[in-house]
Amino acid sequence: MVGQKDLIKKSLLEQKSRFSDAEFGLIKNTFAGNMKLLIILRKVFLQIELTKEEQATRLTTFNKDVCKVIRKLFLPEIEGDEPLHQVTDLWGEAQIAVKEQDLGGAIRLIESRARFTQYMNQQLIALEGVDDMPKGMKFKDFDYNYENESTERIVKLLARQEILKHIESNLMQTLIIAGTPEESEEEMIKRIYANSNK
Repeated sequence: MVGQKDLIKKSLLEQKSRFSDAEFGLIKNTFAGNMKLLIILRKVFLQIELTKEEQATRLTTFNKDVCKVIRKLFLPEIEGDEPLHQVTDLWGEAQIAVKEQDLGGAIRLIESRARFTQYMNQQLIALEGVDDMPKGMKFKDFDYNYENESTERIVKLLARQEILKHIESNLMQTLIIAGTPEESEEEMIKRIYANSNK
């Protein structure tokens, strides 16, 4: 007879992350103990000019594989093979907020989310290329500007806040992943089982 402990162990072993072991390894190898790289990444996302040293570091560190994992962190897309409860994209959160709005508020939220998503994609393309200051959307254009009509001011301000919040939370997630110690399957099962009994 299979006990509850065995069922938990089996389900934990079957459950995977949306990131592969190789992707976790790449995050750890790239960012562990290297706050400077996270600051460079933030500067690229916020279109803050890099020093010559930072630019050289960006060009040598953020190769194709690293950029692919960063894209997966910062601009997740639904692929279909994600583990249960790990399907996500940048539009998922907007659905919750839109439900609580009247039509005008919902339209402003949707428009701000579209700009936020376009901006993040633009900056990921910049990270993947040579030019860290792309032509197109400028972060400073999301600042509050009295010259814009009121709806446009609201949309830009909402998009700006989403950009900042998203960048900071994903930089923190990267930092946490990079600093998470390796653990065996048995250690992971013990830890999760112990936490489930609290």
